[in-house]
Amino acid sequence: MLRIIFFPFIFLYSLNSFCQLNDCEEIFDLYNVDSALYANLYSPSYCEGVIESYNKSIPTYLIPESNICTYWALEKNGIKIVENDLDIAPLEFHEQTTGFNFTTKLRVKNDLNLDFDSLCKIDTSWIELEDYEFAKLLIECFDFTKNDSGKTIMYLNKDKVTKSSFKTMNGTEFTIKRTKERFQYVDLIAGIELTEVDLQNGIIYLEFHFENYTNPNNVCLLRYTGYSVPIRVEYAP
Repeated sequence: MLRIIFFPFIFLYSLNSFCQLNDCEEIFDLYNVDSALYANLYSPSYCEGVIESYNKSIPTYLIPESNICTYWALEKNGIKIVENDLDIAPLEFHEQTTGFNFTTKLRVKNDLNLDFDSLCKIDTSWIELEDYEFAKLLIECFDFTKNDSGKTIMYLNKDKVTKSSFKTMNGTEFTIKRTKERFQYVDLIAGIELTEVDLQNGIIYLEFHFENYTNPNNVCLLRYTGYSVPIRVEYAP
């Protein structure tokens, strides 16, 4: 399953960190919403959704189901997705969800200065990768060699990266989970020397960080936060 996206976005936290409110109309007044726009929707359940959404520490959007690219685009911009099946839900829950999502869009526009609907537009050229697909591609890009001192060197094979869905991994960072050492993409292209402990363990867990990934080929991943990929150590001749 290959579709994709990547935006060179910087993760933005909501500025909506002031004290919680429990008054639906007061919340709308803060966002300068004309009461006529929501008067016909106003119900106790709708208002509950408004209040709950406003008081979330991170802007959150309820959605029946999401593909990886939608998830990636929203999470990358500081908007949390919660999948929410409404097929057999009562009317009150539908109303609550409507109020919740409407308020989330207000927060995204006012607090994050982003257009929610634009973020959700998915281009068919974007490449969508499940976690296991991403891990497999990344693992296949690593090679091992010996230096003049006989030490094993682990490195990212730039040619393999170029031929992969990533095209390049400029801007990425990697942390070796055992030692907490952090490396830039260029460090792994040059190669890092493995320790005896690394060789004895046989597997190195790398945590991949892509906050600053340039993502020229528009690849979507399931999660924005870094996660670990096991790299099996090869004993190069």
